[in-house]
Amino acid sequence: MSNPTRDSPALGFTATHGSGTGGPERRTLNACTIIARNYLPFARLLAESFAEHHPDGQLSCLIIDDTERVVDSSVEPFQIVHLDEIVNDRAELHRLAMIYDVTELATAVKPLLLRHMLAQGSHIVYLDPDIQLFAPLDDVVALAEQHSIVLTPHTTSPMSRDGRKPTEADILSSGVYNLGFLALGPGSEDFLAWWWERLRRDCIIDHQRMLFTDQRWIDFVPGYFRHYILRDPTFNVAYWNLDQRRLVWTGDRYEIDGQALRFFHFSGFNPERAYLLSKHQGHLPRVLLSERPDVSRICAAYSERLNKAGYGSDAVDSTYGWDLLPSGMKVDGRTRRVYRHAVKAAEAGAEPEPPDPFGAADVDAFLSWLNEPVNQGPRPTVSRYKLTLWHERSYLQAAFPNLTGPDAGR
Repeated sequence: MSNPTRDSPALGFTATHGSGTGGPERRTLNACTIIARNYLPFARLLAESFAEHHPDGQLSCLIIDDTERVVDSSVEPFQIVHLDEIVNDRAELHRLAMIYDVTELATAVKPLLLRHMLAQGSHIVYLDPDIQLFAPLDDVVALAEQHSIVLTPHTTSPMSRDGRKPTEADILSSGVYNLGFLALGPGSEDFLAWWWERLRRDCIIDHQRMLFTDQRWIDFVPGYFRHYILRDPTFNVAYWNLDQRRLVWTGDRYEIDGQALRFFHFSGFNPERAYLLSKHQGHLPRVLLSERPDVSRICAAYSERLNKAGYGSDAVDSTYGWDLLPSGMKVDGRTRRVYRHAVKAAEAGAEPEPPDPFGAADVDAFLSWLNEPVNQGPRPTVSRYKLTLWHERSYLQAAFPNLTGPDAGR
């Protein structure tokens, strides 16, 4: 069993195995990531940096909305995986695509992708697409094979209570561990089954219900499964810990506290607003690029490479493939919530399952179902969609308090 509090400021070993010739040999490291089509430039840059430091490895990229196989795998620097390769049930695939928005879906299917990749080897590393590698990650192979699960906390030192963003409360609401990086090895199968069971229907962003995509669930891992908490400051460097880590450009490489930077996580960075480290820092950011010239340098270089990889280009499809129904209606967040509630009720045996929103047999069936009056009292009242809107808005409840009476018509 690993020690969850074990510090590892420098791992101090290289993952090797016998080559048969008396000398050590580097272990091949394979990795994967998940994107929608609009994030292709990020995935390309990740793949290029991965290949630079792991030329014998393979980066696989799950594209969740490339249903028509539009992306040409022969010209991309990664191996493409499609959603129907890891979700074999077409009806379930459509349920997931309607329940979740793009961020939620990309995180919900992570256990399925990792299980798919583990079936092809003894270990796998997941990396968010907005990550760039600056040094090899060989050490992680041995950690994953020894401890099954390798996690990185958002922070490894107490945060100042000065009102700047992010705060410790922000970290708590998002999860202690950042799932932009995860390494798995043998023995992680039970973890993936447990994780998928939760993410299948509860991978939503709802801070009031203590849910934030795939991350909040991982707070249970240290109490449930074999694991290793990697506290090396050169891993997963990002806006949430840069106030605690000194990034320096030496002229040859980037270093964190004198050690070679492994990878930088550009979470929330927008090349069109390159003067900000991350959109998630709010109006009182902990890290200002104007005060950190070396951080500004790494962001500027990343922005330049993103543009070369196609960011902002007309060749990159910015539309999300699961945002339109076959009828042409755009899906909004409320429709997704209505549908999720109905699916969960159907799976509990409380009501029939709603029509397949992306089914081709009757393109109007789902819209008719949304507009169908539902029983709120002795007789049908307002539609499913309007009832959800009423529950969300206190001013509507005040203006129309009696939905089982005259207020339904009003």
